[in-house]
Amino acid sequence: MDVVPRSDAFLGASNSIPNLPVNFLYGSRLIVFVGDDRQQFDLHKELICSRSLFFEAACRNGFKEAAEGKVELPEQEAPTFQYFVHWLYSSRLGGYHDTGFSAAAMKEYKESTALAESTHNRHGGVENQENAVMARRVEEKAIHTATVREYPFLQLVALYVLADSLQVRGLKDEIVTKLFEIYAMNKNVSKLYWDPVTAFNLAYEKLPDSSPLREFLVALHVYKMKAESKANRSMYNHEFLCDALDEVLRNWKNGPKPPKWDDAFTVCAWHEHDVEKCSVVRAKEEGVLFEKWQKLFT
Repeated sequence: MDVVPRSDAFLGASNSIPNLPVNFLYGSRLIVFVGDDRQQFDLHKELICSRSLFFEAACRNGFKEAAEGKVELPEQEAPTFQYFVHWLYSSRLGGYHDTGFSAAAMKEYKESTALAESTHNRHGGVENQENAVMARRVEEKAIHTATVREYPFLQLVALYVLADSLQVRGLKDEIVTKLFEIYAMNKNVSKLYWDPVTAFNLAYEKLPDSSPLREFLVALHVYKMKAESKANRSMYNHEFLCDALDEVLRNWKNGPKPPKWDDAFTVCAWHEHDVEKCSVVRAKEEGVLFEKWQKLFT
């Protein structure tokens, strides 16, 4: 199985932990039971221990897990852990959820493209150019819809919470970067693929006060979410609302200073940098930033 980090979007894989030799596939296995129903995951011990300080401690320090080759995680959710396993073996956040164009968007795109071609064949000229532009816009909308579907907001937040619990190096920064790319830099977030109330509450219930993700979610709520998305405030975690109000008051007192959402390096403010280099730092060194993303979605 190929475990070499591959390009995720255009920044490249953000997991900078050294790759394991392929012979880890022939090493010992670790059985992980997740959730109350004890869903079973059969994993390569050397691989998971190299990524997670939690598993490394469980398997290297003489605990019974090391002798039995089994670890119980009853408090975790199996679907989120399965997403983690996908990342573990592919070094990618993408490719796990539905990535295809929505049927409606693809149908609209095909119809618009056919219209542009038909107009060109009959008339050509300005009318054809206008239809071609319309077709390209529909195509971009379809690509946007597919991308958001591939990285659902709630699932990314849940994976961050799991990564925090299992002390997975590099993964939390990678998730924040992906959230920043899709849900902060993008001007028109598809409401269908994100659930801010559930996600914000999950982060505030499971993560420590000092968590960078909590700070990021507050900034996202205060500066990026549309007014209609802020309805039903009674559903939000009380501590989250207090933090959001503090941010609003701070900006009212000192003058508004929202994050530079169009600057790729802004996201590093919410990184922990628990590995040598995050994806944004490597992108700077390689001269590759978010130009492609900005071209499509801004």
